[in-house]
Amino acid sequence: MTRKRKGGEIPTLRHVVDKAHVEAAKLANLDLFADPEAGIPDPNQLRHDLALELRARVESFVRQATKEMERKLVDRLHHELPAIVEQAIRDHFNKNNKQ
Repeated sequence: MTRKRKGGEIPTLRHVVDKAHVEAAKLANLDLFADPEAGIPDPNQLRHDLALELRARVESFVRQATKEMERKLVDRLHHELPAIVEQAIRDHFNKNNKQ
């Protein structure tokens, strides 16, 4: 999903981060040190797991932030909209009375 702007489209995080790069890139020679029996996990698996966890957390934070912004916007509109409508009506009738 991208959003429109004057100069074109604004890329979203999903378009900027290449998932294939994150998942496919291996850490050179570090897998030689992996020894699950000794409690030393595979660094490539750790990297993969961290990338998945971080992606899930970022998406969760973005969803929460979006909901919070939406709630604030609705509250602000609820509070300010009556005054905006009243001012628009006043301006309309004042303009018609001057003519």
